[in-house]
Amino acid sequence: MFYWSALYIGRGQFDAAARMINDFCAGVSDPEAVAYGQWLRAWTLRAQERYAECIASIDAQTLSDDPSARYCKALIGVERAIAAVLSGRRNWLDSLLVKQALDFHIHLRARHYLLRWRILFALDCHRRGDERWDRHVRFILHELARDDYATLLIHREPELAEWFWAMCAREDIALTQAVSALRALGKGTRLNTHLEQSDTDRASQLRLLETIAIVGDERAIPGLERFRPSDPEVRQAQRWALDRLEALPPPVLEVTLMGELAVRRDGTLIDPDAWYRPSAYQLFEYFCVHRGQWLSRERVLREVWPGSAEADLAGRQKRTSAKGAFQIALSRLGSVIEPYLRRRSPVRYFAYDGESICFDPQRTLVRLDTDAFLAAIETAKEVNQAHSPMIDTTLATVQEALGTWRTPLTNARYIDWAQEMIERLNTAYVDGCVLLAEGLLRRDQGPDAGQAEHWANAATRSAPWHEPAWLALIRALARQGRRGEALHVSERATEALKRELGAPPSGELHLLAQHLRDNRAV
Repeated sequence: MFYWSALYIGRGQFDAAARMINDFCAGVSDPEAVAYGQWLRAWTLRAQERYAECIASIDAQTLSDDPSARYCKALIGVERAIAAVLSGRRNWLDSLLVKQALDFHIHLRARHYLLRWRILFALDCHRRGDERWDRHVRFILHELARDDYATLLIHREPELAEWFWAMCAREDIALTQAVSALRALGKGTRLNTHLEQSDTDRASQLRLLETIAIVGDERAIPGLERFRPSDPEVRQAQRWALDRLEALPPPVLEVTLMGELAVRRDGTLIDPDAWYRPSAYQLFEYFCVHRGQWLSRERVLREVWPGSAEADLAGRQKRTSAKGAFQIALSRLGSVIEPYLRRRSPVRYFAYDGESICFDPQRTLVRLDTDAFLAAIETAKEVNQAHSPMIDTTLATVQEALGTWRTPLTNARYIDWAQEMIERLNTAYVDGCVLLAEGLLRRDQGPDAGQAEHWANAATRSAPWHEPAWLALIRALARQGRRGEALHVSERATEALKRELGAPPSGELHLLAQHLRDNRAV
C-alpha cells in the first residue's frame, strides 16, 4: 500500500492516494511505518500546493523519537521546509524539525536531498535579495550536470523544479536548460510571478514573456493578461505571448456520457458546480452527441431549447436574437471547458463557418466513453464472425466494456435529440451481453454457464423482445443441469415475445423447448 500511495501522489491522483494512505496507516503500528504514513500525508498536501495545511498538519503531529523513524522524520522535515519556502515564509529555518532534517542529510551526505536543500536556500536568498543565491544556483547546476542527476528535479520534484528554473529564466542563467526543463514540466505559471515583480527590468520582462510563450502552459494566460507593462515593446511581446498560447491545441477532454456526465480536462475532473446553469451543461451533452457534425445555430437552439430558447438563455430578454442567445450559452460552456482563455477568445474545441459550428471537427480533442464502448462491441462482433468459439481475449474485452455500462445520458434520456444515441447504446449493450453469453458457452477452455446466465439475464431485462437473449439464457440454464428452469424460461420467453412484438416466437425457440421436454442436449 505504501508504494501504491507514493505512485498515486507522483501521478497527481490525490483522491486515490488519500484512500490508500488511510488504509496503510490503519494497518501499521510500528514507529517506522507510522512515520512513513505521516510523511505520505504531508507529501500529499504539499504536492497539491496546500502549503499552510501541510505545515499545520506536520506541526500538529507527534513524531516518534524511535531510531527506526529517524529517516522518515527527516523526510517530513524536508516537506515542511519546501512548503514553508514555496509559501514565502522567511523563518522556515527556525523549525527544530527542519534543522534536524538538514543535519541528518548532511551527516548522511544524501546528495539527492542535499540538492533539494540547496534549491530551497537559493530560492529563499533570491527572494530576500541575498546575493548568495547565485552561489547556490551555480552549485545546483554543477550537480545537475551529473548523468544520473540530469532529470532528477523534473521527475522527483516537479514543484521545486518549476520554481528553480523560473528563477534561472528570470536571471538569464542556463536559459536554454531552463526553457527545456519548463517545457518538459509543462508549467509556466511561476514565470508570471517574476514578470509581475516591480524590480524586474525590461530585458528580463521580454525574456520571461518569450519563455512563457515557448513553454506553452495555458494556465499562464490569466496572470499574463493581468500584467500591465508600461513599455510599448513589452506590451507587444505580451500580446504576442497571449496569442501564441491561445493558438496552441487545447488539452484532451475525456467525457463520460454513460451515467452522470463527467468531464476530465487534461486528466483533471471538472467540478460539476462549474457549469453554472443547466443550459451550458445540456448544451455540452448535445455537442458531445453530435461531435464532428456541422450544425447551424438555429438547429441547435431549436433542438436543445424548443420553443423557449431565446427567453431562457438570455435571462428572459425575449427580444434577444437567436444568435445572441446562442452566444450566451456558448460563452457559459466555453468558460467551463476553456477556463484559462481571455474573454471573447474562440473556444478551441469548436470550428466555425458562418452561422454553422462543429464540436471537435477532427474528432481528436474529445474522447467519449460511448465511443470506446461501441467500438469494443463492434470489434467483438467482427472477431466472433471469424472465430468460433470466440477467443478468450475477445471475451475479456467484451466483459470489460460491459463492466463500464451505466444508463447513458441520464440527464437527457427523455429529450428528442438524445434518443438516437441512447437507442444505439442500448442495442450495443444487449448485443454485447448476448455475444458474451454465447461465447462463454462455446469457449475452448470449457463453458462457463454461470457467467453466461448472468449476462443473458441482463440482456433479457434490458430487451425482453430480443429472442437471442432468451435462447442464450435457456442454454445457460440447461448446461447447468437446471432443465426445469430452462423450460419455464422458454414459456416466459414466448409470453414476452407475444407481449412486446405481438408475434409468435421463432421455430428455434420451439425446437429448444421440445429438446428440453425430450431430455435431449441443447
